[in-house]
Formats: sequence, C-alpha cells, structure tokens
Amino acid sequence: MVTDLTQSAAPTASLASRPPAASVITQCLAEQSKLTGRKRIADILGLSPLTDDALPWFTGALGELAVGRELARLDAAKGWVVLHSVPVGNRDSDIDHVVIGPAGVFTINTKHHSGQRISTGRSLIFVSGQAKPYIRNSVFEAERASKRLTEAVGFPVTAHPVLAFVDPKELAGKRDLDGVHLVDAAGLRSAL
Repeated sequence: MVTDLTQSAAPTASLASRPPAASVITQCLAEQSKLTGRKRIADILGLSPLTDDALPWFTGALGELAVGRELARLDAAKGWVVLHSVPVGNRDSDIDHVVIGPAGVFTINTKHHSGQRISTGRSLIFVSGQAKPYIRNSVFEAERASKRLTEAVGFPVTAHPVLAFVDPKELAGKRDLDGVHLVDAAGLRSAL
C-alpha cells in the first residue's frame, strides 16, 4: 500500500491512519523540491541527491520509521494503540508517536543519531558532546498531550515522555531525567 504523504500537512479524518514519519517526510519533500537542478558530475561522483536542508528531515524520517516498526510489534489484542505523527499546535509541529496501553499513555520523541555517543548531564542530553534541548521538548510534548487528552475524555490523563534514540553508539548516564525516560529504540517495547 502506498500512502500519499504530500497531502498530510492537514490532520486526517483519523489519526490511526497516519503512517510513521508522515510529517517529517512531508518536510523533507518540501525542502527537496527547492532543488532547481543537479549537475551531472554529482551523479557521476555518487553524491547524495539530498539537499543540505532536506538531509536532516530524511535522517529524522528514517528514525521515526525505525521506531514505528518497533511499535508495530506491540500487541493490539492486549490493548495497545499507537498513533504516529500526531499534529499539535497551529503550525506543522507534531508528536512523533503517542502510545496508549495497559502501562499508560506515552509520548515518544524519536532521535536518530546513528553511531553517536548519547550522554546525560544535569538536565541536558549530549550528542557527541553537544548539548541538545531534548528533555525540555519531550516534557512539553507530554504536557501538551496530557492537556488535550484530558479535555477530550473529561478525566485526568497523564502522558509520560520517552526519548527513543535510534542506533546510538552508546547511551550513557541516567535513563530517567526530569521525568523523561531515555531508551535505545531497539529496547522500546520492553521499556513500555
């Protein structure tokens, strides 16, 4: 089945029908469409056809697709529901994955840093030594989801933030930081 992702900027009738990485693929395609031409020498040399602006979106999409495959292995018969690329806010922002199941509600923020060392500081994540605001962003996403779900169902719902790192060289330090659970994406199902 082929899904047309060029039209996925607007929310679909059902969030359950959104494939993993729908939003980031749309962004990647938008950036790539700005490419006006490609020199034949680039093809001959085997250079990547992706523009510098499209490449981060492409890498992010690969990560979200990997996490989506892992989450697809959760057993729906046991009550697990997985939503991907859940739109939030007024712009193109989304929550990579929302998982609802017997263990609770989880917002999963996917980060694809293949072969890089991931470590923790006091309230920060470091990717190959560079500080990233992933903790703050993950907490914000979970709070946003909690608020929207509570409004929708009429009783308090707490979403728990999870940061899933795809193919890290190493995941060092604390696994829980400011209420955010950090996992290697390969072990995501068991962490839930």
